Amino acid sequence: DVLPKIRDLRLGGGDAGCGILGRTSGQKGCGEPRRGDLVTIAFDGLLDDGTAFASQKRDISFVYGNRPNESAGISRGLLEGISTMTQGGVRQITVPADLGFGDKEVETSSGVKIPAGSTLRYNVRLKRVSVAPS
Repeated sequence: DVLPKIRDLRLGGGDAGCGILGRTSGQKGCGEPRRGDLVTIAFDGLLDDGTAFASQKRDISFVYGNRPNESAGISRGLLEGISTMTQGGVRQITVPADLGFGDKEVETSSGVKIPAGSTLRYNVRLKRVSVAPS
């Protein structure tokens, strides 16, 4: 889990940010997702106690900008966290509960229950950004 050329960042608007913290590799620029793009990611998702709620065993593709896919463990905070990533980049993202799944319990497609109010930790790789099929 060693990231090349890691730098810390705070996402979401200035020094205060929105509470999403990350460590990233890669450079800002070519390949950042835009609303309507088809993105493919692989990620591990962990709760604070170390319980895994998602694993990189398979890639997940979706149209960027649509609603989060809660059953796959994709939260609003993860979507915001990948918004400034570039294709091929790797990032560690910590998402506070209000940008995760908030005050509701979510059950993932793998059967793991994410308790209400959970902070979520992601290790994510943005594998591909392309034009979504029409």
